[in-house]
Amino acid sequence: MINKILEIVRKELPSATIDTRITHVGSLATIGVIMEIEDEFDIEIPDEAIDQVQTVGDIAVLVADRV
Repeated sequence: MINKILEIVRKELPSATIDTRITHVGSLATIGVIMEIEDEFDIEIPDEAIDQVQTVGDIAVLVADRV
């Protein structure tokens, strides 16, 4: 799962790792990444949860909690 998440994130941040902070990425890019992850894993992540995301690892936790 984490490898697929990293693959998606690396479309916007090519050198991303699990610890990469994604808060500096433009909000539209972040939304695009989240939407692609939701589609890939057939889940929905609430906006409130997305607002709390700081790192790629945070995204992985959100996904793990929903699959």
